[in-house]
Amino acid sequence: MSTIANRVKKGAELLDTAQPNWYEQIELSQLDLSSCKKCILGQMFGDFSDGAEVLFKDELSSSIDKCGFDIDRELLLENTPEEVWELLCTYWRHEVVSRRAKED
Repeated sequence: MSTIANRVKKGAELLDTAQPNWYEQIELSQLDLSSCKKCILGQMFGDFSDGAEVLFKDELSSSIDKCGFDIDRELLLENTPEEVWELLCTYWRHEVVSRRAKED
């Protein structure tokens, strides 16, 4: 599993604990991880920053990118920013769809 996939899985598991059924709030057709309003946290909390503050509090700078909510320098070593954002969106869509499928 790729680094990005692992990070998104970690972020989804964090949300499963902190905000059960979080995936019901996500509008996949609007999902854009590069947008502070359309990303996972933006759709849940109104803005990326608000969601990050709720979930990470004091650990914000060291944890947010390690959970697939943002990009960091490590992810940019092999991909352009646009590629990383698209990969994040792809893996987050998978997490949302798989959780919704379990409920059916």
